[in-house]
Amino acid sequence: MKRPFLLLLLSVNLFGATATWNVDSNGSWEVNGNWTPMTFPNGNSDTAILSNVITGNRTITLGIPITLEALNIDDNNSYRLQSNQLIFESSSGTPMITITNVNGNGAHRISSAIQLNETLEISQGAVSTLLIDGLISGPGGLTKTGSGILRVNVQNNTYTGVTRINEGTYNYTQRGAIPNGGVTILGDGGGASPNLIINRSMSGASGINLTINSNGTLI
Repeated sequence: MKRPFLLLLLSVNLFGATATWNVDSNGSWEVNGNWTPMTFPNGNSDTAILSNVITGNRTITLGIPITLEALNIDDNNSYRLQSNQLIFESSSGTPMITITNVNGNGAHRISSAIQLNETLEISQGAVSTLLIDGLISGPGGLTKTGSGILRVNVQNNTYTGVTRINEGTYNYTQRGAIPNGGVTILGDGGGASPNLIINRSMSGASGINLTINSNGTLI
């Protein structure tokens, strides 16, 4: 006797989800209604877009740890992310934070802790400074690209990967912002002229293993 045959089809999103913040107010990341489409981004193939919906400086609070492949920010007002943890990893490429200035040059800020499961590229293309003052940890490294300024204002980061400053300016303002003993490469030998600025007023001992290539400048 023949038995019935059941064919089960599964629909799998291989390309991840892209969601855009859609409210002109402070709010919680993990509220679906704050995003278009109505599912908050949280996965290693997901992209979060913070763009020109806001008319003033706004704070987004993470109530849970959030995993992203990409975070894109572009507005003349300033976004701040606070609380909990942002985890960066990619299912298919390089995790990215991208700051652009099509809509303006807001001074954006990440105060949430950052976990680097892979090397994170921060492409800072806006005129205003991108401030990171949340602790950075994890096995990944950090690569700075883009012509703008990245200011890391937190002590004693613990990530263990290489710090590469390929473009723009990296402003080292607290001891251990680049982890103590960490490998740092300033300049990639290309056409850009990146700067590493070390704040003269910081207190306490810290050391990095620094290689300065021909196009890099230590200030």
